[in-house]
Amino acid sequence: MIFDLAIFAVLLGSVLGSPEPIPEPNLPGGKPPRSPELNLDSAAALQRPLWATDGTSVNAVCVDYSADAYYPAKGSALVEGLPNVDFVSRPATLSVCELEKLHTECVARINKYRSGALKFSDGTDDSNVVAPGGLQPLAEATGTNECSSQQALGDLFYNVQNGGGCAGAHHTAGTCPWKSSYAQNSCCARGGGSFGQNQALATYEDVRDELFDCLQQMWDEGITPGQKGHWETMRNPKYDVAHCGFAFTASGRLMATQDFAGGFKDSYVSCSCSGKPAGADDGCGGTCIACSDPTLPACADEPLGPGWSSSACSGPVTNGRTMRCTCTDHMEKSWLPQCDVERVRDNCPVSCNTCPAYQSTCPSSQSPSPSPPPPPPPQASPPSPSPPQAAHCKGLEDRMKKGTNKCKLVGKCSNVRTKKKCEKGCEKDYCKKLNKKNGTCKKNGKRFCLKTCCDAVGPN
Repeated sequence: MIFDLAIFAVLLGSVLGSPEPIPEPNLPGGKPPRSPELNLDSAAALQRPLWATDGTSVNAVCVDYSADAYYPAKGSALVEGLPNVDFVSRPATLSVCELEKLHTECVARINKYRSGALKFSDGTDDSNVVAPGGLQPLAEATGTNECSSQQALGDLFYNVQNGGGCAGAHHTAGTCPWKSSYAQNSCCARGGGSFGQNQALATYEDVRDELFDCLQQMWDEGITPGQKGHWETMRNPKYDVAHCGFAFTASGRLMATQDFAGGFKDSYVSCSCSGKPAGADDGCGGTCIACSDPTLPACADEPLGPGWSSSACSGPVTNGRTMRCTCTDHMEKSWLPQCDVERVRDNCPVSCNTCPAYQSTCPSSQSPSPSPPPPPPPQASPPSPSPPQAAHCKGLEDRMKKGTNKCKLVGKCSNVRTKKKCEKGCEKDYCKKLNKKNGTCKKNGKRFCLKTCCDAVGPN
């Protein structure tokens, strides 16, 4: 379902509508997600990677910006500790150095819009960016990153107490020190049940993607009718510095904010662990932390399966008549979609042997991190022969020269008879003419079907 911001603006009134002008600080209202994520019952709910898988690298020694205190209201005194057990200073699945990188990437991303490196979604440029002189990049106010997160934690506490969504946006804005002029943009609370978005946003990759999507929506206000405040703040030439905040609940709800200011207060000090050893002073009252990988979430099959239902399946009853088809059902029942179907692979990574490979975000010079915990065993099933899983067929349907879905071996990799014939055929590495009934060669030659067969069963 496409999320209609115009309709949502009507529902939220002053939060997303056209707010009346207010004096500094300028607070344009929170920004909701583009579209709510599917809930955990949906087939697509677990499609995101479980951890960083894109080669991201962080610093070897880092400033710890984890928020272990919060502002309950604008201008209030800082309250030490977390609001209650429903909040965390930083998810265990997000390392200290990954959090530091998120703070840096937040300001760097805004600067990409201000430089013209990133554009509106329709590919056009902002007039302020292309004007002579353009927009100057914002300096990251590292010394107030933690303060921004303490504000965000206060906003998130209010959000949880008041129904989620955009509740709490700017609730504590302006509490951190600023000079000359000030504004704040806020990405409304996302994940952890907010807006019906049940997915936990608790890894570097998930938080970064949500942040980047939110910033793009804000910038696109320049080409869409309605709210303009976030875009105007991001492109405003009177701001020289920015600092971002991140706050989390234990269930994976995220509140992300971006604070803009005209300059640094005279009392400002920056934070940095660049060139320093672990344990050194970070420059602003904290201690530099050596890079270590986060706790890895276990790779697991979706308990409710990929989304199919049948009276012959073994999962929970749905709509009073049929049962959900579990991952075990999909592996055991030949009439159900197998691991060659993306939706099955995404929701049954253990059964399909498609758990993502972990990539450490620490620099390669760091000592190797512990291996991720092994995935739990697949759900118990009655004893049966142990032919290869259909996961081995992934992508093989496209390798026959005649075209997509022509190779009849696909979907039959678990057939014992076919397996034996494949193993025998693997002595010769080419197949010119395929026996479509059983996946074996009729005539040798330089084509791929027998290679496909070998891939399915492994080498002899």
